[in-house]
Amino acid sequence: MRLNICVEYFIAFIFIILNKTVSCQKVEIPECSRGGYTILQSPYRSTRFSSQQLLQSALQELVCDHSLSPGWYQFQIFDKPARMPTKCVEVNQCGTQAPVWLSLAEGETLPRPLEVKQMTACATWQFLGSASKDCCLFRLPVTVRNCGDFYVYLLQPTQGCMGYCAEEISDSNQTSCDGRQRNRDGTCSELQPPSSARPLIVAELSGSSVFLKCVFADSSGNSSLGYVVTWWRLSPEGTREELRKDTTIETFAFIELDGINLRLGDRIHCSCTSFFLESPDMQSLPVESEEFYAGIQMKPQAVSISEDGREYELIVQSTVPLPCSSERCTLPLHLTTSNQDEKGLSIDLVLSSCEVELSQTPCHNGVCSQASVHYTAVTDIWKDGDRSTEIHIKPIISTNFLWNGYTPQSVQILVKDVPSAHCYTFTDPHIITFDGRRYDNYQIGTFVLYRSTARPFEVHVRQWECAGMTAHPTSCVCGLAAWDGDYVVTYDMCNGLVGETKPRLSVKNGDLLKSGIRVTESYQGRKVTITFLSGAFVRVDVADWGMSLTVRAPGSDQGHTEGLCGTFDGKPMNDYHKEGGQSVEDSTSFINAWRLTPSSSLFDKIPIYESNSSLPEYCQCQKEKQQSSSGASPCSSSSRIQSPSIIPTLDVTAEYMKSAQLHRETSIPPRRPTHYRPAQQSRKNTQRSQIQRRVMNPQRSQSQRRVVNPQRSQTQRRVPSRSSRSSPKQPDLEESTYNFPEDHSSSNSPEPLVPSWPTESGLTESKARWLCEGTLRNSTVGLGCGHLLGEILEQALDMCLLDQQLKDDQTWIGATMPLLENECERRVVEDVGRRKENQDILASLRCPSLCSGNGQCTEWGCSCFPGFGSYDCSQVSDETPEITELENGGLCDVRYGVCSSVRVLGQGFKKSYKLKCEVVKEKIVDGEWSLDDARLVPASFQSSSSLECQLPVDDPQSSTTAHQPVLRWQIKVSNDGHSFSNAKILTLFDGTCQICTVSTSVICSLKNRTCNIDGLCYGEGDHSPSSPCLTCRPHLSTHSWSVAEKNELPVFHTDQSSLKTFYGEDFVYQFSATDPEGSAVLFTLKSGPRNVVLSPAGLLIWKALSTKPVTFELAVTDDCNAETRAAVKVSVHPCDCEKGASCVTNINFPPGTGEYLCVCPAGLEGDRCEVDVDDCGSNPCFSGACVDGLNSFTCHCPEGLTGVICDEDIDECLSAPCYPGVSCRNTMGSFLCGPCPEHLTGDGKTCSQKAVVEIDEDSLGITSESEVNLSSFKPKLLPGQSPCASRPCYPGVQCFESTYTSAGYICGPCPPGLSGNGQTCSSRSANRQTPFRKGDKLSDVTSSLATPSSTRKSAERPIGAERSPPRNKWTSSVDRKTTTHILDQINTNAKASSSREQLSEEELNPEHAEDNRTCADSPCFSGVSCEAASSGSFRCGHCPHGYKGNGITCKPVCRYPCGQNMECSQPNTCTCKEGYTGYNCHIAVCRPDCKNKGKCVKPNVCECPAGYNGPTCEEASCDPPCQHGGRCLSRNYCTCPYGYVGPRCETMVCNRHCENGGECVSPDVCKCKPGWYGPTCNSADCKPLCLNGGTCIKPNICACPSGFYGSQCQIALCSPPCKNRGQCMRNNVCSCPEGYTGKRCQKSVCDPMCMNNGKCVGPNTCSCPSGWRGEICNTPACLQKCKNGGECVGPNTCHCPAGWEGLQCQTPVCKQTCLNGGRCVFPNFCHCRQGYTGPSCGTKTR
Repeated sequence: MRLNICVEYFIAFIFIILNKTVSCQKVEIPECSRGGYTILQSPYRSTRFSSQQLLQSALQELVCDHSLSPGWYQFQIFDKPARMPTKCVEVNQCGTQAPVWLSLAEGETLPRPLEVKQMTACATWQFLGSASKDCCLFRLPVTVRNCGDFYVYLLQPTQGCMGYCAEEISDSNQTSCDGRQRNRDGTCSELQPPSSARPLIVAELSGSSVFLKCVFADSSGNSSLGYVVTWWRLSPEGTREELRKDTTIETFAFIELDGINLRLGDRIHCSCTSFFLESPDMQSLPVESEEFYAGIQMKPQAVSISEDGREYELIVQSTVPLPCSSERCTLPLHLTTSNQDEKGLSIDLVLSSCEVELSQTPCHNGVCSQASVHYTAVTDIWKDGDRSTEIHIKPIISTNFLWNGYTPQSVQILVKDVPSAHCYTFTDPHIITFDGRRYDNYQIGTFVLYRSTARPFEVHVRQWECAGMTAHPTSCVCGLAAWDGDYVVTYDMCNGLVGETKPRLSVKNGDLLKSGIRVTESYQGRKVTITFLSGAFVRVDVADWGMSLTVRAPGSDQGHTEGLCGTFDGKPMNDYHKEGGQSVEDSTSFINAWRLTPSSSLFDKIPIYESNSSLPEYCQCQKEKQQSSSGASPCSSSSRIQSPSIIPTLDVTAEYMKSAQLHRETSIPPRRPTHYRPAQQSRKNTQRSQIQRRVMNPQRSQSQRRVVNPQRSQTQRRVPSRSSRSSPKQPDLEESTYNFPEDHSSSNSPEPLVPSWPTESGLTESKARWLCEGTLRNSTVGLGCGHLLGEILEQALDMCLLDQQLKDDQTWIGATMPLLENECERRVVEDVGRRKENQDILASLRCPSLCSGNGQCTEWGCSCFPGFGSYDCSQVSDETPEITELENGGLCDVRYGVCSSVRVLGQGFKKSYKLKCEVVKEKIVDGEWSLDDARLVPASFQSSSSLECQLPVDDPQSSTTAHQPVLRWQIKVSNDGHSFSNAKILTLFDGTCQICTVSTSVICSLKNRTCNIDGLCYGEGDHSPSSPCLTCRPHLSTHSWSVAEKNELPVFHTDQSSLKTFYGEDFVYQFSATDPEGSAVLFTLKSGPRNVVLSPAGLLIWKALSTKPVTFELAVTDDCNAETRAAVKVSVHPCDCEKGASCVTNINFPPGTGEYLCVCPAGLEGDRCEVDVDDCGSNPCFSGACVDGLNSFTCHCPEGLTGVICDEDIDECLSAPCYPGVSCRNTMGSFLCGPCPEHLTGDGKTCSQKAVVEIDEDSLGITSESEVNLSSFKPKLLPGQSPCASRPCYPGVQCFESTYTSAGYICGPCPPGLSGNGQTCSSRSANRQTPFRKGDKLSDVTSSLATPSSTRKSAERPIGAERSPPRNKWTSSVDRKTTTHILDQINTNAKASSSREQLSEEELNPEHAEDNRTCADSPCFSGVSCEAASSGSFRCGHCPHGYKGNGITCKPVCRYPCGQNMECSQPNTCTCKEGYTGYNCHIAVCRPDCKNKGKCVKPNVCECPAGYNGPTCEEASCDPPCQHGGRCLSRNYCTCPYGYVGPRCETMVCNRHCENGGECVSPDVCKCKPGWYGPTCNSADCKPLCLNGGTCIKPNICACPSGFYGSQCQIALCSPPCKNRGQCMRNNVCSCPEGYTGKRCQKSVCDPMCMNNGKCVGPNTCSCPSGWRGEICNTPACLQKCKNGGECVGPNTCHCPAGWEGLQCQTPVCKQTCLNGGRCVFPNFCHCRQGYTGPSCGTKTR
C-alpha cells in the first residue's frame, strides 16, 4: 500500500475569494519506488531449501554474497515478496553454509509502514567437529525500510562465503493449504509433487565436447518444484548401470559424452523425479525417457528383400554432433558387406557406394547428420536359398578422442532366393516353354516370344524358311529384337539370304553403356549372350541357316509372362494363352495369336516409354577387398546381375559403346546378287535335281510342296549401307529397317503333310536315331553331363529325329548340340551343393569335343596346337586358301554398278584378324598389260567359302563421271598374311564404250558411237566435265572434244516481263533464268534508268522516284556465250496514303506485285490512314468540353476548373477576389465572399463607403460624385478574346494570361536598362516620373497595382519619384498580395529592403530638399503641406497620422510587426508581399502557373516533378536526352522513330546486315564502300565484268575458275600448253586436231591400234619394231629375203616350202642322208662326190 499524504489548507477567505480546491500530493520514497531497489529472487535462499542438494550437483554453486554490491534489495521467492527471517537459521540452509538472518533485540520489532530502522544481521556457523552452532558468529549492519507491501534492505557484502536468507511473508497466522485438505489440528495434509513430462534426451555440442541433455517440461506450471535427474545406461547384458544423479530446479540436466564413462554406442536413459522445494523429502514417482542410442545408426528401408532387381534406401544417421577437424565438419564412413560363411558362393547384395560422408548439421528430432546409399539384391541363377548379408561400417579413425576407434552397429539384410526359368526355341523351331511344355512352330513371320506384364520387357523373333525346297514346312529363327525400358537391341540376319548372311547386333535406341545391358561372345562368336539388368538374358547360337535361342526369365517375372514362351506359372498345360489371358486349345491358334502384323514389331519401331530412373553404379563392398590407395575410391564396380558362365566368354559390350555410332554391325552382311553367279547356278541345279527326285514320289502332290519364298530378292529388301555407322535413334530408324516379306505371308496355310519314314533319300528312322544318338549322346557334353540333362537330352534327340525327317539333310544332326551345352551349363551352375562332383563336366563345356585332339584344354577354352584353329581346334589353320571364282565371273561395269568391292568364292577361308586380300592393278603400258605394286586391303569374312575384298578407293574407278575403258585387278587371299592363294583376275570396264565377255579369258572391244578421250570413256552427246560447250561427237573425233553443235539459248522466265512497284519503294527483284544444258547464266543490263543496279546473278535494285513506267532491257548469257535478251516493264503506282503517311512494301505478297502498306502517324488509322482517331471518345475532360485534334485533344474547362483534363479546382480565394478584410471561402468551381465591413456596403467582392465623397480634382484630376470601385478597372473583353490581345504591356514586354488578377493578365519584367511594372517602363536615370494628373487613365493606376512581385523586385524605383496620393477608399486592390497604398509604389528609397520598417534619420528629418524642385512641383507626400524655403527650395511638413517619414516619403506604420511574407501597406494594415497570397501569405504565386503538377515553392519558382523541367515545368525531361529524333513524352520516356529502339533511341535496328565494311545509315539502307553494292553490300562490282564463269570477289578483282586467268578471266590457261597445234579452249582443256589426243594433245592417235609393240608416232602413223611393217605393224618383215619360195611370216622368220629349211629357206632338205661325202643341193637331191652315185650317193661308180 502506498501512502498518500493529503494536506488541506482551510483558509476561508482564500477559498471563498480565489475559489481554490484542496491540493493532494503523493509522497514517493526513493528506495520503495520501482528502480530504487534490486530483487534477489533465487529460490535457493529459502529457509526451507537444504544446501546439501547443491553440494551433490556439480552444475550448481552455493549462494555466496561476498561480492554483493552495496544497495537496497528486495527478497522474492517464486515471484512472491519475501523477507529476512528473524529467527536463527540452521547451517547449510538457504543455499549456503553460513546463512545470514535478521536479529531482533529484546522488544525490537520490524519497522512500521514507511518507517526505516537500523538493525543487525547475524550469520550462523558451526565449527568442524563441534556439536553446537553459533547463531551469531558474525554481525552485519542492515537498514530495513517498510514500503507497505514489502520490505527493502540496505545490504553490504558479507565477510566470507555467506548468504542472506529469505522466507515467505504470511498474510495471517493460519497457513494456507493451497487446495489441500486441512487436518483437524489445523495443519494441512501432505501434497504429492506433480510428475514431470516424459524426459527427452538430445545431444548438444559445446566447443569440442558433446553433452547429452535430459529435457522435461513441468506440466503443472508450479514454480516451487525441484527435480532429481538420474542418468543410467544399459550394459551389453541388458542390466542398468547408474551413471549419476543431479538435483536442480531447472527443467533440464546435462551429462558429458566423454568417451570414458559414457561412450559412443551406449544406450542411455534418464529419469526425472520432482519434489517441493519446501519439502525435499516428498518426491513424485520417477518418469523415464525413451532409450537414446549415442552414435551412428543404419536404418534400411527393408530388412528382407528378393532377387527381383528392386532398389532400396539405406539411411545412415548420427544422433550426436560430428567432430570438426581442419575446418571441415564431415565424417567419412566406409561400408563393407559380409555374407554367410559359405565357401564358393558369391555376393548377394551390392551397394551404390562403399563410402558415405556425414556432414555436421543442427540436430533435429534426434538426428544430427544423415546420408544415404542404395542397396539391391544380386540376381543370380544359383539355387542357394535365402541368405543373409551384414552391412558394416569400418572403425572410425579420427583425432577426436570420443570418435576414434568407434565402430557403429551393423545391420543384417535377408536376401530371398527367387528361381528363374528358361525357354528354348531350337532349329525348326522346336519350342520348350518356361514351364517345360514342348511344341513346334513351322510358320514364318514375326512373333512375340516373351513379354513381361510386370515391367517393360519384350522379345520378338523373326522366322524365315531355312531348308531350301522341301515337301514339309521348315522355318528357323533369323533375328531377335529385345526391348528393355528405354533400350531396343536387335540381333538380326533376316535381311540377307539363307546361308549367305551373318547376323549383326545393333542398339536402336539409347546408350548401351547406360542401359546396363552386357553382350558376351563364346566359341568365337558361335554363342552370343545379351544380359539385361533385370536378370533376363537371351543366348543366341548362330548357324548358317539361322539361330537358336535360349531365353531366361528372372524370378520377378514369375506369373507375369506371356507369348510363345508361355505363362511361367509352374503349370505346363496352362501355357496356351492369348493376349489378355484367354486360353486356347491347339498350338496353331496359340502361335497365330502372337503373330505380329507387318511394321508393328520391335524390328520396325521403338515403343514410347518415359523413364525417369537413372542407372546407378553399384559396388562390391566386401571386407576382404583392400583399398587400392589413399585417394582411390573403395568401390569395386559390380553388376547387379550375377550370371556365372562355365563356357568361356568374351565381353564385347565395349564394341557397341561408341557414343557417336551406336548402330554397329558385328559383321557386314553380303550384298544381294546382282549378276550371274556360277556357284549359285550349280546350287540351283542341285536343287532342281532334288525337285526331280521328289516328284518321283507319287505320294506327294505339287500343291503340297513348299518352296523357298521366291520374293526374297534384292528388290524386296533394303539392306543398310555397309558404310553407315549412324546412330539408330528414332529419326534414323528407317535406315535400319527393311522389308521382311515373310510378314506378309498368310498364316492360314493348308495343313502340312505328316512326315513319314523313310525320307526321300532313303533314311530310315533307326538310321536317323543311330546318327542322332552318336552325335548327341556320345558327344563330350552328352557323356559328361548326361546324368544332369535327363529329359532335356531325350528332347534334343527327338528334335534331331524330327529335323532329319523334315529336312532329309544330315548337316542338321548337330543343330541341337547347343541346347545340351546351355542346359548343362545352367544345371551345373545352379547346383551349388555339388560343384565338386561336377568338376569333370567343366572341361566338356570349356573345350568342345575336348579340342578335337588338336589342342590343350585350359580354363579359358582350347589352346590349339600350331597349325590348328577354331574354338574346338577342328580346323587346320595353316591351310592355304583357294579361290575358285570371283563374283559375276570377274567382271564389273563401273558405269552401271558399284565396283568398290568384290565377293570372292573359294575354300579354306579363316575368320581371323590376319585375313587379308592382296590386289595388284594391271594396266596397259605401251599396248601391253603390266603389273603395278601389290597392296593389302581389308577382307570381310563371311564363311569358310566366301569373303569380300575391298578395292583401293584412290583409283579412277571411284569417279562417278568417267572411267578408264578397261582396268584389271589381280586378287589373292591370305589367312595369315604370308601364304597367299591362287590369283583370279577382276576386270573393271566402262560399259559406255566397252563390251566385255568371258570365255577362256576376258575379251573387251570398243563400242560404236563412243569417244575415248584422255583414256576415259564418253558416249555420244556426253558433255565435257569442265564445260557444257564441249561434247562427244564420234563422227567428228573419237579421241577429242568437239564444240557442241546445237547450244540452246538460255531461257528467261516469261512471268518476269511485267512487274509492278510503287513510288518511293526500294525495288528489289531477283530475276531467274535457266540454261537447258545446265551451265551457269550471267545477267547484264543493256538499258534502264541511271540509278538501277543489276548483279551478275540477276538481282535488280532500283528506287522508284517517278510514277512513269520504266522498261529494263536485260541480256542473259551462258557459258557458251549464247545470249537471250528480254525486256522487263515495271509500272509505278503512286502512294495513296493520306495525311502524310508513308508507304512500305507488303511482305505478304511476292516481290514485283507493287503491293504496299500505309504506315500511319500517331492518331490516324485505316488502310490509307484516312481515319482520325477520336481522342475524345473516352470523355477525358470530365465536365469540360473536349476538342479533338490529331493524336491529341484539348479540354475547355468551365469557370472555376482548370488542369489538362479539367480535374483541378481553382482556389479563387488565392487571388483575393474579395474586398480587403472580407473573408473568402472557396467552393467547387466558384467562391463566396463574406459581408463588407460595417462602415462599407457591397456584396463582399466590392465594398464602398455609404456617403458620397468628392474627390480632389486638383490632386487626382478626376471628378466624380459616385463611388470609385476598383473592380470596375477590370477590362471588359469580348467573348473568347484574350486579355493580352490589346497588348497592354510595354513594347517588348511579354504578356501572360493570369486568373489570379482582375485584369486577367500580368506583364513581364521591363527590358534591361528600364524599370517599371512591365506595363510602363522608364529609364533608371530619370529622377522622377510624370505625376498622375488629370487626363491620365485610371487603368494605369490599376495596372500598377496588379504588377507581379517579380517585376517590381527587378525594377528599382527612381529616387524622388512621386505620384498623387489617392484617397483611402481607393486603396482597395484587385489582389490581396498587391494591396498597398499607391504611394508605396513611388518610394524614393531605392536601397530600402522589403523587410525594413523604419526610415533613416535623414529621411525622417531632412533640413530641406537637396534638389531644384519647388512646391509647385508637389514634391511632398500626399496630404503633407509644402513650404517654400528661403533658398528657393521647399520644405515638407509632417507625414499624416499613421505614417512616418520626411514628408517627401511617408511610410505607413503598423502597431504590430507583420508576419512572414507580409509588409505594412497602410497604417496598421499588413498585406502580402509581392509574389505571395493566401490568408497567412503562405502560398507562393508563380506566373504563369506551374504545369504538369509542378509545385510553386517561391514566387515565380516552380519545383518540377521527375521528368519535367523549365520555368513552368512545361518541358518533358529525359536524361540523357532522346537520340535520333526521339521525342521525350514524360517521366524520362522516349518515343522512338521507326528503326530505332532503346531507352534513349540510341540503338538503330538495321534490317539488313551490312557486309564488307558497309555502314547502316538508316534502318533499311546500307551505305556501301566504293566497289560494293547490293542491299547488304555483299556484291562486289567488277568493271568490266568477269568472264568464263569468273566470280567478282572484290571490287575489280575476279576469281577465275581453274583454267582461266586475266583481269576478266578472259584468257584460257592450259599448263603445260597444248601440243601438236591443239587449241586451249577453257578450264585447262585442249581441243586437239584430228589424229591427236591426250590432255595436252601429246598423244598421236592410231586407229586401229598399232600392233606387235608398234608405237603410234603420228596420226594413224605407226613406228613398227624390227621384224614388222605395215600401217599398223601387222605385217611381218624379214631383213633378208626368204629364198626358194619361202614366206616371211614373222619378224625375220621365214616359212619355208617343203624341202627347204633355214632362216632364209636357203638350205635344202633331203629325206635320205647323202652318203659318202655327198651334198644335199636340192630337196631330196644329193650331189655325189666323184666315184659315187645314186639318190643318196650310196653306190660306187667304180
